[in-house]
Amino acid sequence: MCGIPMARNRILGRLAVLAVLAAPSAAHAVEIHPFYARHFSPMVQAFGIPPAEDGEITPQGALLARLVVDAANSYHSGLAPRETATLDGETWRTTVALRYGFSPRFEAGVDVPVVHHSGGFLDGFIEDFHRWIGKPKNDGIGNPRNQLYYVYQRDGTTAFHIQHDTTALGDVLLSAAWRLSSLEAAGRSVALRATLKLPTGRESALAGSGGTDGSLRLAARDARTLARWDVTLFGAAGGLYIGNDTFLGDLRHPVVGFCTVGAGWTPLSWMAVKVQTDAHTPLSRETEFKPLSWTIHVMGGFTFALPAGIAMDLGIAENILNETAPDVGFQLGLRKRFGGTS
Repeated sequence: MCGIPMARNRILGRLAVLAVLAAPSAAHAVEIHPFYARHFSPMVQAFGIPPAEDGEITPQGALLARLVVDAANSYHSGLAPRETATLDGETWRTTVALRYGFSPRFEAGVDVPVVHHSGGFLDGFIEDFHRWIGKPKNDGIGNPRNQLYYVYQRDGTTAFHIQHDTTALGDVLLSAAWRLSSLEAAGRSVALRATLKLPTGRESALAGSGGTDGSLRLAARDARTLARWDVTLFGAAGGLYIGNDTFLGDLRHPVVGFCTVGAGWTPLSWMAVKVQTDAHTPLSRETEFKPLSWTIHVMGGFTFALPAGIAMDLGIAENILNETAPDVGFQLGLRKRFGGTS
């Protein structure tokens, strides 16, 4: 039992060190962009719903590099006529994302993720929090803490059954963006963004969906409308096409809609406070199956401008529709631009 407090103390200690690093000695002002967030569910993250991005593309000749670590604690169970699932565990997803500006109006990029499933250590903290707010985790059943049990069956066939710690390369995401507006100097930007997810991750390890997905979306950023209050707005909306070669088979919705809406406020030149809402329509046609149904989650946190031109995001996500997303998700993101014009 003492392992959980010790683990929490280690996390708090690391966050304290990061806060010290984010002192106002940073050499540049903070820029507001969305949390580079995907859906935190261990099942949904295997599909190609792209991370949140806005309308600003990478300048010509510049390379934008991100290192993003997402962690989510899940307990979901569902039963539908043709599919059943139980998701009890923690999923960590570490992504290296690169964007290169080939021209003033075009960028291309690649995301390479590594997915790790384990029993984790957050169950005790989350159960205590949910008990305090009067909403017991697991409906008060008291399932074993810190266990890993991910299983999904469709038409009696098991797509994955994970009970031991698993680490695997995820599905690689290729991306492209075209700048549509010419208002960057006015603090506004709009871009058309496209992605193609390749089936490089093992489906049995829940590191990928087993299929190829493609998405198209419009994304925007507005740093001018509320500039007098130091607020930047951002958002995106689009659609994802899912092929029939995923573990959902013919139960999948071929087209899934998704969107992001958010804002950031810079009370200090080196720190921003951000909040965003991400949502998507069901991935499965059996919409009573909550992990693959309508999902809305809210993410809030901070961006710090660190020395050497590095920006750091710290975020926490919480589901809005009960059991459609993990109990809680965390993100640490680092972003730096190399070359190009300032």
